[in-house]
Amino acid sequence: MYKIIIFFLCFNSFAQSEIVFNASADNKLLFMDDDYGNKAGTLDLNLIVSLDAEQRKIGFWSMIVSYENAQLKGGAYTRYGLATAYNFNKIINKVNIKPYISYGNIIRYKAVTASWESGVIFYYKIYKSISYTLGVNWTKRTDLKNNPFRFGTQSGISIGLNTDYKTK
Repeated sequence: MYKIIIFFLCFNSFAQSEIVFNASADNKLLFMDDDYGNKAGTLDLNLIVSLDAEQRKIGFWSMIVSYENAQLKGGAYTRYGLATAYNFNKIINKVNIKPYISYGNIIRYKAVTASWESGVIFYYKIYKSISYTLGVNWTKRTDLKNNPFRFGTQSGISIGLNTDYKTK
């Protein structure tokens, strides 16, 4: 997996116009108890690095590396993923809508299993390169019995760094 991430970062090192760092937490686990014995306040942290390509007419492409970790009652949950997304940022002022699809690995119960995820992240710009984020996703939870797709929501903050030498 690390070789894929290194290739991904090298391949895109000259193609992006911005690198976005996003940190968010699962809303349900943060505010409510769940059916599996996890109490409100359980931190399920999602970290995302997004390499954003150049602006087009209504948006731009992104390549994403993601990391998720939660200390759940049944054992630690970790997911690494690689995703592709298209950002629609010219439709609504100050709003970026980013649907994505991701493939990755879940590490839990001393096992590593492959997993798919899809979702949408909504960015609302609060200041130049700082945005509030709200994400919804469906994850193939291969660490659970019957491998269900699970729905989740996350909220957090993102910070973008402009890497387009033409605008510096």
